Amino acid sequence: ELNQVNDLLSTYSIMQNLVNKALERFTKDDDEKDTYGLSASRLDQLTDQERRAVIKFDANAQSPSDYNHPMERYHLNNRKETLSLITNQGVGTSTDTPFVGYTRTQWTQYSNRLANIVTELNQISQTLMNDINSLDKQKNRHFDLANGALSKMSEMIQSIGRNIA
Repeated sequence: ELNQVNDLLSTYSIMQNLVNKALERFTKDDDEKDTYGLSASRLDQLTDQERRAVIKFDANAQSPSDYNHPMERYHLNNRKETLSLITNQGVGTSTDTPFVGYTRTQWTQYSNRLANIVTELNQISQTLMNDINSLDKQKNRHFDLANGALSKMSEMIQSIGRNIA
C-alpha cells in the first residue's frame, strides 16, 4: 500500500513540476489577460511520464473517475484535481494536440489544489510508514523475548545436565 501511495505521489509530483514550469513562463509584466499552456507547446514534446501525467489530470481526456489510481479510490474517495489541459481538437487521436492556455491566477489556483492533495497523500504515506515502523519494532521485541527465553531454557538444560552427571 505504501508503494502505491508513493507511486501516486510521484505522478502528482510530475504534474506539479509541469504546472510550475507553466508558471515560470509568466513575466512580471504579464497581466491577467495573458495566458500560457504547459511549458511544451504540444503533447508530443513531453516525456512519456509527463505525457501520462497530463492525460491522467486532463479533464477532456476522461470522465472524472476514469483512470483513477487505486489509492485515489481508496484514500481520496475518487477525488482528483483535473483541469482541461489539452484542447478539444484531436483529443485521443493525436499527440501533436496543443495545450489550453490559462492565466497566472488560474495556474496558481490549480497548483494550490494539487498541493492540497499532495499534502493529504504525504500524511497518508507518513501514517503508513509509522504503522510499518511500529510493526517492525514489535517484531524485533518479540524476537528478543523469544531469544531470551531460548537462552534461559538452554541454561536450565545445561544446569540439569551438570547436576545429573
